[in-house]
Amino acid sequence: MSGFRRESYSTNCSPAPSLCPERRGFALCWLLVKKTVTTGVSVNLLKSAFVCVAIAVICGCDQGQPTPPALFDATKKDAESGDAKAQFVLGVMYQNGHGVAKDSAEAVKWYRLAADQGLADAQFVLGVMYHTGQGVPQDYAEAMKWYRLAADQGHPDAQFALGMMYYNGQVVPQDYAEAYAWSSVAAAGGLAEAVKHRDRIAGRLTPEQLAQGQKRATELFEKISSGK
Repeated sequence: MSGFRRESYSTNCSPAPSLCPERRGFALCWLLVKKTVTTGVSVNLLKSAFVCVAIAVICGCDQGQPTPPALFDATKKDAESGDAKAQFVLGVMYQNGHGVAKDSAEAVKWYRLAADQGLADAQFVLGVMYHTGQGVPQDYAEAMKWYRLAADQGHPDAQFALGMMYYNGQVVPQDYAEAYAWSSVAAAGGLAEAVKHRDRIAGRLTPEQLAQGQKRATELFEKISSGK
């Protein structure tokens, strides 16, 4: 997938900030997961911590940690009851073979269920699955649809992905000003890769195009901030 690298989603084996609800590093999140599984404390803490671990798995920095069977069973039970976060985490488990055999198609099924409930993380990852053809036929239009839904909720990784599609002219005509705008929004969300890419794009723009991109970025900020 042009413009995307697994390492883009992590730094020093910590989940991407936008996807880690508690801004914790991977190692601490994993300790929280094991503690909550063994002691039965806060289910919400377990979900929060494991989302961080799930993202670390996607990043490729999970260090091969095994998934406790009890965690898979509990996650599947919650997912089947309709919990969107659990559905997302279960999708990650199926995608990466944590506690179950790898199955990208099954992962997509659970990502979609969570995405349909409006979970931005799931919408973004479902977009990645379509973009890369994992578990589904590669479909840039479908990828853009899910990226946009997540981006409109303020998801920096999805905003960056959307900007890359405009930059590369995938599905839509190549549009550097629009790519600059989305990269600017993602950069404001704390995504370091977006900052670098925004600055690279700026070097390709005429003064008029740069002004257009900045104006569009302001419009996007206002729209996303208002939740409309």
